[in-house]
Amino acid sequence: MKRISRRACAKINLGLDVLGRREDGYHEVRMLMQQVDLHDDLILQKREDGRISMECDREDLPCDETNLCVRAAELMRRQYGLSGGLHIDLTKRIPLAAGLAGGSADAAAVMLGMAELFGLAQDDREAMRRELMHLALQLGADIPYCLMGGTALAEGIGQILTPVRPALREIPTLIVKPAASVSTGEVYRAFDSCTDCRHPDIDGLLDAIRREAYTDICHSLGNILEDVTIPLHPEIRQLKNVLRDHGADAAMMSGSGPTVFALFSEEGKMRDCRRKLLEQREDLSLEGVFLSHTRGGV
Repeated sequence: MKRISRRACAKINLGLDVLGRREDGYHEVRMLMQQVDLHDDLILQKREDGRISMECDREDLPCDETNLCVRAAELMRRQYGLSGGLHIDLTKRIPLAAGLAGGSADAAAVMLGMAELFGLAQDDREAMRRELMHLALQLGADIPYCLMGGTALAEGIGQILTPVRPALREIPTLIVKPAASVSTGEVYRAFDSCTDCRHPDIDGLLDAIRREAYTDICHSLGNILEDVTIPLHPEIRQLKNVLRDHGADAAMMSGSGPTVFALFSEEGKMRDCRRKLLEQREDLSLEGVFLSHTRGGV
């Protein structure tokens, strides 16, 4: 095998709580992560000259050694003593800097793809996935989750993962990226000064997911970072209100923002909402509106 294709799926945070700042500067979190079927496409191809190269359809995305995909490929080559090179061809659909872990998902796809392409996972693919999740911590806290997929409770700095069973069923999910740019560092600095941020009920949300109680899930969504991001970017609150006015059962910011996702009981309601949002695209300053669904695994 000399060539392989992989999908890299985005993630949203159904619940996000920050418990505090650690001495090392990282923040202790408790999150419910959910994979959605909005995805990037990657084609991985072996190179005979031993080099690692990359190209992407987005001109504003660096394809050098700073890119997580290239770093993931280099890490795999060092870890497993691979002599061959690799070319990565990336087609982006997940918006950049959106709180959707697009870069982490792409890196996870490279690692899984290389394991298959170079014959590392022939005996036990799940054991290889677990091994890669441990290895991926060297690159970033979101990548192990992107290797796992589905629905998961994330603790620590996001690296302690517990799969949620049953995973959330397929739910129509509209993902909306405002044109605004949000600095994650600025959001967490604001959080460190926040004295009245409201902690979401992660246990209640977890229980609702396990009971597959859609209405309770919608009522239990919560993201503590909304309390600091929305004052900095009030258009996020406006967008949430518009989504609910157009038929969403729930709407919430993902990660540190600015992306907002909305859950719907029916596919048709989601599509009607998207149509109405696109009619207001300029007024709401939207970069993209994406039809998607929650999904159970990689």
